[in-house]
Parts: sequence; C-alpha cells; structure tokens
Amino acid sequence: MNEYTPDPAAKRVKYIASIIYIVVLAFIVGGSYLNQQQEVLVDSDVDEVIAWPEIN
Repeated sequence: MNEYTPDPAAKRVKYIASIIYIVVLAFIVGGSYLNQQQEVLVDSDVDEVIAWPEIN
C-alpha cells in the first residue's frame, strides 16, 4: 500500500466515519438551536418578573 493507491476498505471506513461525524455534529448543533429557540419562546410568554426569595 502506497500513498497513490489507497486501500478501498480504508477509504470506505473513512467515508463512514465522516458521515457519522456529520450526523453527530448536526444533532448537537440542531439540538442547541432548538433549545435556544425554545428559551426565547418561554421568555416571551412571561409577562411578569418572578423574584425568588433568598434561602438562608
């Protein structure tokens, strides 16, 4: 095996690993985006400011 003719099995493993990496990254970024959007919706629904009492 030299650098000009890569092993087809290694090429396939790299391809599968890259697809898994993209799916995991999309899941993390998408979840963060949805969580951020949900927090904005929750904040906009609240009309009052609630002050929690301090616990000693």
